[in-house]
Amino acid sequence: MLLCPHGEEKFNLSEVADTLGKALTNVHLAKGEKDIFTDANRAWVARICREIVANLTEQARNQNPLRLSLNALYELIEKTLVDNNAYFVAKSLLLNRARKISIDRESAAAATLRVIRRNNQVVPWSEQKVEIAVRKTFLSLQRDSAPAVAITKAVSGRAHATKQSFVHIEEIQDMVQEELMKAGHYKVAEAYILFRAQRTAAREAGQTDRLEDLSTAVEPPAQASLIVVKQSDGLNVFWDGADLRKRIEFARIGLDLCLTNEAIEQELRRAVYDQITQKDLDATIILNSKTLIERDADFAKFAGRIQLTYIYEEVLGWDIMRDGLGKLKDFHQRAFRKYLEHGVAIKRLNPRLLDYDLAKLPPPSIPPPTSSSISSAFRPSTTAISSSISPESLPADLRRPSSSGCASPWV
Repeated sequence: MLLCPHGEEKFNLSEVADTLGKALTNVHLAKGEKDIFTDANRAWVARICREIVANLTEQARNQNPLRLSLNALYELIEKTLVDNNAYFVAKSLLLNRARKISIDRESAAAATLRVIRRNNQVVPWSEQKVEIAVRKTFLSLQRDSAPAVAITKAVSGRAHATKQSFVHIEEIQDMVQEELMKAGHYKVAEAYILFRAQRTAAREAGQTDRLEDLSTAVEPPAQASLIVVKQSDGLNVFWDGADLRKRIEFARIGLDLCLTNEAIEQELRRAVYDQITQKDLDATIILNSKTLIERDADFAKFAGRIQLTYIYEEVLGWDIMRDGLGKLKDFHQRAFRKYLEHGVAIKRLNPRLLDYDLAKLPPPSIPPPTSSSISSAFRPSTTAISSSISPESLPADLRRPSSSGCASPWV
């Protein structure tokens, strides 16, 4: 049983594998490597998972049933990674750990110690964030980070012993530095001092970012753009937004929008979270695209085209990543032939339509050029398909009825 901040949960090994995979992915992305999802990497994740299970089984012999806190589970995973010399993966894991381990609101409200950050923001004291920062320093030197627990306890004891209500982040870092040296971790203390000096120089040069102090642990851009998505078949896959960027390219064809592709992608990613379902991810992107209409009138067409890409995938069997925009017209023509065959089979269309060479019909306009595109995204799929053929392209006896009220072969 896993003890999480929001309550108890059953232990799920697949979530551990996802966490390890994400940490490993971040390491490869940081190195500029793109070939990540290889058999070797999958086998490595599986091997680490087996070792974690073996360690948990050993603990279960002494405690049955085994009840493990989320913090303890992360420490066990990190220890297993260190045992396998996977220090960089362990360090990447710390970023995910900092995000998932939240401060208990009741404990924070009852705490008497507050931390003053460099921007003068006051936040509750958190031993876990201090511990994570110390662990990162150990792992950067490819050393076991287990001593970080004792260092953190010593720093916490000193901070509370001051009997003050507020302590500045610089004072905390001074304590960490001193406790590292007291414990004999001189190389780690040196690395910690150099890190502080680099951050100070960066701030003085105006190169500040969100990694300002020990109380902040934020994942890097590569990790922020990569999330786990739960598909309808139950499988978990990594989503990096590649298909979203292609949808944006398609939707803005011929439009003069006031935002760049990068800015639009950031807007469409709002409210997207880790472990989101594929259905919710698609719906979130569509809804976010509609909120952009107030920015620019052309975003009305843009939003319609974004939704149209999902309709095309559902109705035509087309995939924006696998097939690309170049094959979209081919999928329209194939779907239109199936539509005619079905219409003839249920006796709603004239069988003579199947005698014509459909390849000679003018191809559909991709994307729809007029303002009707947004409304067509909400029409039945057959309307979107059949609109690729204009009445003028058909023989006179197959056109829609004129004002004279002649019978139509389409009915």
